[in-house]
Amino acid sequence: MWCVMYNIGERIKQIRLDKGLTKEQLAATLELTNGYVSQLESGEAIPSVFFLYNLADILEVQIHEFFTSESPKETKWREVTDYFENHDIGPEEVINLFKVLRKLK
Repeated sequence: MWCVMYNIGERIKQIRLDKGLTKEQLAATLELTNGYVSQLESGEAIPSVFFLYNLADILEVQIHEFFTSESPKETKWREVTDYFENHDIGPEEVINLFKVLRKLK
């Protein structure tokens, strides 16, 4: 059980860092102590499902991201590539799409 909580804590920390937040900033947003955020990230405290839903909302991620080793950026890239594959959009079309987007800037 500790291993699972540690992994969730590591993911919370990784997502927090990816979002550019300090422990102090996250604690203030959640109205928690810095110590409790440290306990969550180290796996010493066990978050409830309700807490994880609120945390996911605050960090603007899906709750499943606490249970995967992908970073939010990797998850988004996977979603994009899955979309292209599911809609039969090949590499040449993707390149053309990016060329059009660059011109729109």
